Amino acid sequence: MLRSSSRPLCPAPARCLHALGLALALLCNAWGISVYAQHAQDEERHTLVLRGVAAGEALEALVEKTGLSLLYESGLVPPAPVYCAVREQPAETMLRCILDAVRLDYVRLSSGTYVLTRPVEAPTRYGSFAGNVVDAETGEPLPYATVLLADASTGTATDADGRFAMAQLTAGPYRVMASYVGYEAQLDSVMVPEGGQARRQIALRRTTSQAAPVVVNGLQQRLPSETLGRGARTLDHANWNAEAASLDPLDQAATVLGVTRSPALADLHIQGGEAGEHQFLLDGIPVFYPVALGRMLGAFSPLALGRLTVQKAGFGARHGSYTAGVIEAEHTLTPPGQAATRGGVAVLSDQLSTSGRLHTPFRIGQASGKAMVSARTSLWGLVRDPVLDRTLRDWNVVDPVFTRDLLGGQVAPGGFDAHRHGSDLSFADLHAAASLRLTPFTSLHTTGYYGRSSIGTELFASTPAPGLPTETSANGRDGATEGVNEEALLMLTRDHYRWSNAGARVRATTLLGARTMLETGFRASAHRLDHAYEMGTQRFPAPTDVPTAEATLRDQLDANAAADDANRVSEIALDSRATYSVSPSHLLEGGLELVRVDHRFTLDGGNGLGLDSLELADAQWRMAGYLGHTWTLGLRTVIEPGLRATYVPDRATAYLEPRLSIRHDLARGPITAVRIAGGLYRQFVEQYDLSNLGPSALAPSVRFWLPIGRDLAPPRTYQAALDVLATPHAAWTIQAEGYYKWQPLIHALNYDVLVQHASAAGETAPTPITQAALLEPGEGFAYGLALRVTHTHRRGTASVSYGYDVAERRFASRFDGRYVQAPWNEPHRLTAWSDLNVGGGVQVHGRWRSVLGRAWGFRQAYYDFFEDEPLGPFQFDAPASDDVPAHHELDLGVSLTRAFSPRAFGTPTVALRIDVRNVFDRANVLDWSLEGTSEGAGYAPLTRYLPGRSLHISAQVLL
Repeated sequence: MLRSSSRPLCPAPARCLHALGLALALLCNAWGISVYAQHAQDEERHTLVLRGVAAGEALEALVEKTGLSLLYESGLVPPAPVYCAVREQPAETMLRCILDAVRLDYVRLSSGTYVLTRPVEAPTRYGSFAGNVVDAETGEPLPYATVLLADASTGTATDADGRFAMAQLTAGPYRVMASYVGYEAQLDSVMVPEGGQARRQIALRRTTSQAAPVVVNGLQQRLPSETLGRGARTLDHANWNAEAASLDPLDQAATVLGVTRSPALADLHIQGGEAGEHQFLLDGIPVFYPVALGRMLGAFSPLALGRLTVQKAGFGARHGSYTAGVIEAEHTLTPPGQAATRGGVAVLSDQLSTSGRLHTPFRIGQASGKAMVSARTSLWGLVRDPVLDRTLRDWNVVDPVFTRDLLGGQVAPGGFDAHRHGSDLSFADLHAAASLRLTPFTSLHTTGYYGRSSIGTELFASTPAPGLPTETSANGRDGATEGVNEEALLMLTRDHYRWSNAGARVRATTLLGARTMLETGFRASAHRLDHAYEMGTQRFPAPTDVPTAEATLRDQLDANAAADDANRVSEIALDSRATYSVSPSHLLEGGLELVRVDHRFTLDGGNGLGLDSLELADAQWRMAGYLGHTWTLGLRTVIEPGLRATYVPDRATAYLEPRLSIRHDLARGPITAVRIAGGLYRQFVEQYDLSNLGPSALAPSVRFWLPIGRDLAPPRTYQAALDVLATPHAAWTIQAEGYYKWQPLIHALNYDVLVQHASAAGETAPTPITQAALLEPGEGFAYGLALRVTHTHRRGTASVSYGYDVAERRFASRFDGRYVQAPWNEPHRLTAWSDLNVGGGVQVHGRWRSVLGRAWGFRQAYYDFFEDEPLGPFQFDAPASDDVPAHHELDLGVSLTRAFSPRAFGTPTVALRIDVRNVFDRANVLDWSLEGTSEGAGYAPLTRYLPGRSLHISAQVLL
């Protein structure tokens, strides 16, 4: 019979809990003793008798007899005699007898290795461990490599120069593992001395395939989470692959998950951001990348760069103040796969350009160094690619809408017929870099860069008239000699863009002791844009021949100075950065930067607007600093808070940017690593695109850069990011990322102000204007996700990715102040690529790209200047409804790499690659403009297309 009672089972709960805990402890202890006893009975037993044998010799005898794995510091074991007689006992009992005689202790690792230590009662002795991680063949530092002390259950990552430091380590021996993406993990051992420093250079060798995570003593390498939130690409043009179908190195940046490249201008966009919301840095030098016009132009020689890193949403405080991200390009002093002790020469050529490179080691006294110089030049003046030439001619047409306004309505909507087209395309760049190792852990680095690009067009056209033929020749230069009707209006236009970037930097890096790494540097850079537009028209009173008419207009243009739009931006900066290892779990980092920016922007009518001349010019000082803390919890969790502060003296204001990142590596399961990051981001130098209204303008805008002036607050963005990496199998990798960006303050050109200045045109001196008057504040947001699945097998790699992005913005003066999809937004992207090693140095490549959901289908200038003015049935107040047809493109290629027998000057390697781009010759739409109808009573859309099928051949020789 059950009875209930209100009396508690235990009148004193605290005493009962204590008794219960004691009982459980005794029970567990008894069970543990039982298990240990059973385990001890199962161990192999030995007999060892030692009479006055030195302790070191006694340990050697123990190892020889039992096979025990011992690890201890040289000098730890004293030469004292040992007397032990152990019969039929486990090896561990014999070890304890020997160590008791010399007052030492031991620790058993999970691997079974016994590490000898001093007695626990003795005070703990500490030391430090520091060094660097490099490529075993080239000697190049490996940034953000993982260095793990398996026996101490801790580790760290190298900095941008491959250096690391760990302090407050218990003195004694450690097993060290270093790892890096694309390299074989290196296992080694190091002895950390009491009160001293252990220094080591760790060299890693490349591997051609991705391997399963390395496990050391049951502990997985802490590598995967280091790769989240950024995309790194090693540029190796001796090893062609599907991701590098173009010789422009920045095409590699477009292969990073979450990064898109627009088909027209080849602008890069990082996770929904505008092209000017991120910065290109070449060895820390800012490079203001110009309009690239598809794959026609590039900023860098492909043989000069060795690595690209894209910092995406949630990047840390040390990477700077940019609202979208950072693209960091680095020179390579020794190409991958080549020995650092030998020099070499490389030549790379295709139908657009030729590049060359020379690198060599050198010595200055006891210091050793490496140097590189690389140059590139276009071949347009010698050989014109027919597909590219045809594309330029198709894009360069007279727009009747803008021509009508510029000529005061003299021209009917029927517009002009082209009769001759000429184009000029050129680019060149020069790279130089050197590194001098003064000591094993102190180096001096120098780098320099100069690049220029130029696009020019010239178009001769007339209104339709009998007797004046249209262009029929392939190159547009055959001309015609038939008569010109006296009613015909002839036009000659020129449109020319010139961009240049120059920069230099010198920096010194050193390891101060085993706790502190220090870097100091100085840089200077300059950017220049010149855009000239000329247009001449004339009616001839009597019939004449075409060459005479063109010569007359040419003389007319030559006699007048071309209106010029110009942009100048120059920077000089001093910077310093230091990291300090507090303990194996805590690393502090900080930096300071002092920057002076001089800028000038002049709008002098060259964009075809007929504007009053405008000028912006100023100089600005900026001081910035940051603090970061890397807090490692065990081996699998890393918390990285950071704070960046920028002081602008002109505004007497300091701007703070707090940021936080949490990373975790999982030991088991298909998910390998997770990262959550976010913070506040600002930008102090911005890019703006002014739509070009020139009747035959090839580039759609005049692009210029301005530092934020004293009358404007810098734009700010709040970011949150989630990144996941999964490796369900050694051959499969799954990357997933999501982001959200809220932009409460952004800036854009105020076209209402520009139109007002158009009505006041005619002033001879430029009118000063403030940034607050020229720019309009707005707000926006962006969010998206991306997924990539990669399969690696012994013959190659295949990958499929999907990206979804939404980016919207609004400004009070545009589109009734409502949110509108951003012009560069690509809502749906599907990409697939494959790289297959056939054998014998032959590789087959394939790449598919699809983009769906693009809007803003008409020429950008229509939306900027005709938003409130319908042109017949065409209205430009709802750009999101002007959908562009889906873009689909397949590229196929084959490459051959062959290394020949060694010669006196090295081992020659020849690489040849042939690509067919847009294999199906699909007519992918670039945009629409307007043209006059045949009846001359209105407008009809005129479609401009991206290049069709084309053959691309490139060859490379390495010595």
